Amino acid sequence: GWVVYTGTDGLLSGEIGFEYAAGTNTLTVTKIAAFEAAGAINFATQAMTNVDINSGTIDGSDVTVGAGKTLDVSSGTLTTAAAQNLAIVQGVGANTDIGAYDLRAATITADGLTSGRVVIAGTDGVLSEDSDLTFSGSTLTATNITATGNVSHNGGTYTFNEAGADLDFRVESDDNINMLFVDGSEDKVGIGMNNPAYTLDVTGTINASGVVSSSGGALTSDKRFKKNITPVTGALEKLSKLNPINYDWRKDEFKERGFNDKKQWGFIAQEVEKVMPELIHEDRNGYQSLNYVGVIPLLTKAMQEQQTEMDKQQKEIDQLKAQLQSIMKMLDNDMSDKTDDKKAENNEKPVKLSMATEK
Repeated sequence: GWVVYTGTDGLLSGEIGFEYAAGTNTLTVTKIAAFEAAGAINFATQAMTNVDINSGTIDGSDVTVGAGKTLDVSSGTLTTAAAQNLAIVQGVGANTDIGAYDLRAATITADGLTSGRVVIAGTDGVLSEDSDLTFSGSTLTATNITATGNVSHNGGTYTFNEAGADLDFRVESDDNINMLFVDGSEDKVGIGMNNPAYTLDVTGTINASGVVSSSGGALTSDKRFKKNITPVTGALEKLSKLNPINYDWRKDEFKERGFNDKKQWGFIAQEVEKVMPELIHEDRNGYQSLNYVGVIPLLTKAMQEQQTEMDKQQKEIDQLKAQLQSIMKMLDNDMSDKTDDKKAENNEKPVKLSMATEK
């Protein structure tokens, strides 16, 4: 059963590594030190076992790995030509595992996936697509995103709501689920609320270190929001204790505040605090700010108190003028009586007293 071949010395000899069984037309190769061929080796439909291919090409037919068997490429790379496809067919209940090694091919086609959708590895390691994530050109579109960590962006613009989509956008904090809310259908932004009634609707305190510019303004003042309502008293006395000043901002020492270089008019918060502490607010760093709007009621009341005092003084003046006019009339009548007789003698006109003054 051995195969006879001609050796280097020209002698025929047998090789235990080659055996041929005529009945089954089977050539059994126990061991080959080197197997080289300039042309193609065609095994047709014959089965091969324990075949180690270190180089070369397999073409012309499919290579099938039998059930329960392994195609081991752990020491190398499985590569396809640029125009060829590598198909991995996964059976029902089976698992196709390539471990920690690279699977490289010009084209990998996965059955059942939709073009343009992003493929994600699930918790079981199986690839699946997500209809919320689509990719076209250089644009990634996400219909629904939940981020549990940081979201970074190195440049460009985040577009959360394309025109006409009318989608809302919300940012939550530990204590407020509506820390920032954008109403896409109403074109309004809310801070601390989810139903903004204005272009910017804020629940809470607003602090600005720079200039706040507006073409108009309105502050909440509805009586239904207020309690413990009492009139302002002693406004003139309080105003007399205030010290209006001109000043410049120390913008070079506090650049982060965004101060301008224009001459300012106002008060010193620490001085106002001694007179009206309710109008002073102190931030977490100890810097004070003044509620200038709160001075307006004080100015209004001071003007009212001053007007009341002026009206009282005018009334007293009018009374004094009336009394003086009465006295002058009495004196004028008395002088007329005394001069009537003398007028006949001296043919002179009587002298009369008048309240008229020179202009």
